[in-house]
Amino acid sequence: MGALANQGKMMRPTLIRRIEDAGGQTVVDTVPRLERQVVSPYVASVLTDMMTGVTDEDGTAPEAAIDGQLVAGKTGTAQKADYVHGGYAEGRWVSSFVGYVPARKPRLVIGVIVDEPMIAHNGGTVAAPAFRRIAQASLRHLGVVADDPSLGEDLRTHRNAKSKPSSAAAAVAVAAPPAEPAPAPQAPIAGSERRVPSLLGQTARAAVIAAQRSDLLLALSGSGLVRTQQPEAGAVVAAGSTISILLEPPELAPSVTPGSESNDTQSNKTTAQAPRAERASDDDVDAPSSPPMLAVKEAGGHDG
Repeated sequence: MGALANQGKMMRPTLIRRIEDAGGQTVVDTVPRLERQVVSPYVASVLTDMMTGVTDEDGTAPEAAIDGQLVAGKTGTAQKADYVHGGYAEGRWVSSFVGYVPARKPRLVIGVIVDEPMIAHNGGTVAAPAFRRIAQASLRHLGVVADDPSLGEDLRTHRNAKSKPSSAAAAVAVAAPPAEPAPAPQAPIAGSERRVPSLLGQTARAAVIAAQRSDLLLALSGSGLVRTQQPEAGAVVAAGSTISILLEPPELAPSVTPGSESNDTQSNKTTAQAPRAERASDDDVDAPSSPPMLAVKEAGGHDG
């Protein structure tokens, strides 16, 4: 997968970029080395286009889609062999999703492998959600801005609309961000000035995109959703100014008192404890109970 992300070039794997002595001088500096050209750049490009369809609405891993980014990847679902009785082991699977992002100019190749997941076993259901969360956090750390903010939004809306939350899930409500006051009439601004956009309630990635569109910089603190910002929305500042934002996790407010769980809730718990051989629906995205094996590396000269 790393070779496809590198336009068909297979690089020698490296774990250490450089070694420094006690004085801070570089002793060993690893240089990227090309092993061989596995496929032509044209074939790599065609395969990339094909694998972006995997994360589309009709693909096998729509849960790997990332807002604003084009993701190329492939799911894997393998049933384990039964070495005692022969054939395949009942209810024992290895589920995986391996992909790279952004698909056009890859920065990361990420592999998520789940050994013997419970309830569901399809790679697109078990491993793809973990891939998305890892990729989102990694891209934010690397400062990679979204290619197209509209990518993934329609898909996420479609999934949320068709999903049917259980009574247990409905018992938890996510607190909404504070309501914004009605905007006041805006006066015209000079060409070198910018009006501060409202970032309240947005994720860090969405806030970065909004600030970039307004030629502004961001100073982030915390994680979760934007709760406060300075200067406030509507203020007029010079282009290139910095907006300070504070992010906090969404607050969870339980709406069911202890001991008052419905029969549906008890049924859901029973389903969660079902044997491995039982297959869950495609909407069960939090299925894995065993810890996933993760492999994350930055696509570029050090790919293998």
